[in-house]
Amino acid sequence: MTNSSDLPPSPKRISLLQTWLVLFIQSIVFGVVLVVVALTTGIGGMRPELGQYALWAAVLAAFPSIPLWRTYRERLAASRRMEEAERVRTLHPRLVLGLAVADLPALAGFAHYLFTAEITPMVGCCVVTSVIMYLYRPVEN
Repeated sequence: MTNSSDLPPSPKRISLLQTWLVLFIQSIVFGVVLVVVALTTGIGGMRPELGQYALWAAVLAAFPSIPLWRTYRERLAASRRMEEAERVRTLHPRLVLGLAVADLPALAGFAHYLFTAEITPMVGCCVVTSVIMYLYRPVEN
């Protein structure tokens, strides 16, 4: 039988805001890496005829975030009275899913760049991704 004093201390739980901040920074770095790779390698312009379709894909990639964000915000508002551990357990899966889906416009913008070598739509898609991710920022109690 082990004594409770022999056990190592349990790790501190990460708050929703810390989780959001890590994923937000990861997404910003991801967008910067995409732009740097595009500017330094010259890999764009493979199939210019597909650029129009990739641009539509980039625009449409933002739409799945709308219902995910709305349900996340509803659950966030409903969780105001919960304890922090239960709140994190309830909201963490929605937060991670929403932030993963928020990266889709940046990926579609990079695909557009690969096809057409146009940097402006890709940078715009990275900005859209950052705005969507900012909307997921949880408010601490």
